[in-house]
Amino acid sequence: MSEATSVLIDVDVEPLIIAKVTAYLEYMLLDKARRGRKTDYVSAYLVNHTETQNSQDVPHVVRLCDFLAPTTEGAIALLRQLALVRREYRGDNILQALLLASIDGRDYFGKRKVAKQLMIFTDKVSELDLSAEELQTLHEELDSRIILVDCSTHPHQNAQGSQWDALVRTVKGSMSFHIDELLLRITQTVPKVVKPVTVFSGQLRLGASLENIVDLEPHRRDEAAAADNPKKRQFPFGFRTEANYADDHCLCIGVQGYPATKKTGSLQKKTVVKDASKPGFVPVKSVIDYELRDNEVEGEGKGKGEGDAPPITVARESITKAYRYGTDYVVLPSSLEDQLVYQTYAGLDIRGFMNMSDMHRHFLTSESVFVVSSSSSADQITFSALIDAMIQIDKIAIGRYVPKNNSDVQMCMLYPMILEKENGTHVRTLILNRLPFTEDERIAIFPRLTREDDKKSEKDETIDQLMAGFVESRSMDDLPRVEEKKYYEFYEDSVRDTTLVLPMKSKDETRERDPLMVPAMGLHRQLQVMLEYLHQVVINKSEKFDPPELQDHLKAKITPHIVSDFPELEELVNLLELKKVEPKSKEFKPPAPAEPVPSLEELLKRGEAAREGES
Repeated sequence: MSEATSVLIDVDVEPLIIAKVTAYLEYMLLDKARRGRKTDYVSAYLVNHTETQNSQDVPHVVRLCDFLAPTTEGAIALLRQLALVRREYRGDNILQALLLASIDGRDYFGKRKVAKQLMIFTDKVSELDLSAEELQTLHEELDSRIILVDCSTHPHQNAQGSQWDALVRTVKGSMSFHIDELLLRITQTVPKVVKPVTVFSGQLRLGASLENIVDLEPHRRDEAAAADNPKKRQFPFGFRTEANYADDHCLCIGVQGYPATKKTGSLQKKTVVKDASKPGFVPVKSVIDYELRDNEVEGEGKGKGEGDAPPITVARESITKAYRYGTDYVVLPSSLEDQLVYQTYAGLDIRGFMNMSDMHRHFLTSESVFVVSSSSSADQITFSALIDAMIQIDKIAIGRYVPKNNSDVQMCMLYPMILEKENGTHVRTLILNRLPFTEDERIAIFPRLTREDDKKSEKDETIDQLMAGFVESRSMDDLPRVEEKKYYEFYEDSVRDTTLVLPMKSKDETRERDPLMVPAMGLHRQLQVMLEYLHQVVINKSEKFDPPELQDHLKAKITPHIVSDFPELEELVNLLELKKVEPKSKEFKPPAPAEPVPSLEELLKRGEAAREGES
């Protein structure tokens, strides 16, 4: 759904507050521009200004811009206007500006379905003087919710119990924050929400024969491969597709898969070129041409001095793929392409169980998938019983996973978990994680560093004991960690009904201190440098760019967590004979001055002197 935000900035505040508001709006607008939120409209007003410029001639209110979809150019133009704001007038007509913004939004969008909201930045949260009837009338006139940002020195002390607070509680969906909370939010690394898109829908089978899953009769194989949604047949143990209906002696549960974690990539880059006729840069279009060169003719031409032989242009339709086999390449006929595909059918089959402690963590390297039961009550009861049994006996499952027809077969680990919602209800799920194939593994053989007949000296044994104690002193086992049942958040609890950058509901500091939850440093560093460059060079038009320091909370994530003192550390350093190596200086040292080149006459004299010496 589209969203329209009217930002009202009370400029009758201290310059420091204006700087804070501008910093937050800069991040918010550039973040919307980066994500391409073309359906999110933003309009800005300056309240208690010396001038008057708006549609209803409300005094001391300046409308900086009409509703616009935030683009980089539009956001920069608006931020440059905000940078010129100064405190020049003292007044209190923010209520009239509130009604003005509501009327402008109603006139601009008409009957279009747009989520409207009024974001107010002011420090006069205790100066609103309205009766109960006036508050009710204002509530009826406003068709937008209110986001009140308290810019006063003492957070929420003046807002609580005021009429602004009553107005926020009266208008549905309204909320209030302090400006410092917003500034803290834009410095935090909040993970993106993975949308609950179905990535798998099929059956979880336990006890099914692999022959009945893979080896079907030819006519059934063709029917199952051609049908997008194979017909389901009713059997005593549930619904079965054509791909596995031959086995009636397996437990079959209808399940669905949703992404749990997702790989994070760096910022997208595109090759561009500066166009002299237009401002800015223009994307470059890539065109691939195929050419064929005759090496023999080219070699003969070079030998005769005729230059390179002209290449022969080859049409794209004549190009085909060749498979590498050793040092040669083999081109297979098109009739064999179907035979190169291992024909599979969607499904998730449990092949066995193993103890949780026997599964090595380094095997779990893929994106995770939630596997939950379907809406059928029979599937839910059976699935819940399976999860409870696996948790009770401390087991995980090894499964054969095919997400869709004719896709690659994956062997995966299925970890049982019970998640808890905020209202106290529980959801049972399996966490699916792909296991590596044998071809994905690499075997490394290291040479022996000591001989078998070598005996450790007393010094070596002392070093081993001290090193073991040093490692144990740096243990992270006792650091705070997120509980397993709260590790994942539910979609409805983590998604807001607005795209504005606002503080989250839950303030769990344990999540920030968990040593296993480390953000992608490279991505956040790229964003930080890019935003700072836009701020310094593009918006403020500075000729010099000063790269920012890494943010403190990111430094804390990569800084060693353990600061406990190890008494024998100095003794260990002396036994290992460690010495601190000073880093090389990065200062530029000019090269040593070269000797002057002698003149021609001097060189001739040196030659004559050398010949005379030889004779």
